[in-house]
Amino acid sequence: MTNSDYKIGFIGVGRMGSNMARHLHDEGFSVVAVYDINPNQAKSLADEIGATVAVQLSQVSHLADYIITVVTDDNAMREIFSQMKKGNLGTHDTFKKGEWGDLTGQTIPYEFGQSFEINLQKSLFNTVVREGSSIPLRIQSQDLEVNEHEHLTQSATVLMLDQSRSMGMYGTFTAAKKVALALYWLVQTKFPRDKLFVVGFSDYGMMIDGKDLPESTWNHWVAGTNMHHGLILSRQLLARQNVANKQILMVTDGEPTAHMEGGQAYFSYPPTPRTLEQTLKEVKRCTREGIVINTFMLEMNYFLMEFMDEMARINKGRSFYTKPDQLGRYMLVDYLEGRKRKV
Repeated sequence: MTNSDYKIGFIGVGRMGSNMARHLHDEGFSVVAVYDINPNQAKSLADEIGATVAVQLSQVSHLADYIITVVTDDNAMREIFSQMKKGNLGTHDTFKKGEWGDLTGQTIPYEFGQSFEINLQKSLFNTVVREGSSIPLRIQSQDLEVNEHEHLTQSATVLMLDQSRSMGMYGTFTAAKKVALALYWLVQTKFPRDKLFVVGFSDYGMMIDGKDLPESTWNHWVAGTNMHHGLILSRQLLARQNVANKQILMVTDGEPTAHMEGGQAYFSYPPTPRTLEQTLKEVKRCTREGIVINTFMLEMNYFLMEFMDEMARINKGRSFYTKPDQLGRYMLVDYLEGRKRKV
């Protein structure tokens, strides 16, 4: 793209704003609209550079692909942002999809297609470094830097909760359920756009509705850790979600001891090679569909750790060993960190 392809609008054309608009115009950028609370000031600049005087802020957003705001008065800033509602911003994709997190305190070079949230101080500094301290400063596109944010992406998560008999017999299920409830509450209250599903698994896998979590319990009567069926159900749930981030958080205290064949569960302890093979095949299917599997182990034994290492090798997810009373610390932090990426 050439400079003339950038259609720029200005909100606030006092001394600094008008000089910036003139320099961009002189560099070949298309300054198409200007707005100021002082209409005479806006008209004077518009006549000089061939721009349109915007009577309302919505006109700026309709005419320009990028908007530079140069407003130093707090009251004027509040007035501008009170008017700039979503309905007034036209059809331009101003921000990438997702929820904006906190500023990181860093800036990054501007690239076409990014949010045009220019860091004026750093951009002008780049101009001075390139040109020297001569006046007037002539800012160019390569000088522009934008503020860097943490980007909180929408995600879909399945919490796979081991309900096998050993979880109850060794007292780990209560801790796991508490964390499941905490995660459910976190998503419902803080990240309502996220999707969270809970799949319990013992001899079979089954979906647990969030409102039924407080009453859920471990399987007192039937042995089996059917991780295979739990992964199948989790993958099917995530396949219906049109989001970029898909993950499974699995809490377990043992290696898989059951798998599905012909709609029936087959149990064996120690686990048969067939059970391990079928479970790892399902891990590969999840991996192909872009689903990350992070595992939280509540028991440490050679067979479980060896199996989890193989899962991590295939899926590139992570495995954690934690005591039951520390599970929440690991899982909730992992969930929150998994939502963040820098843009």
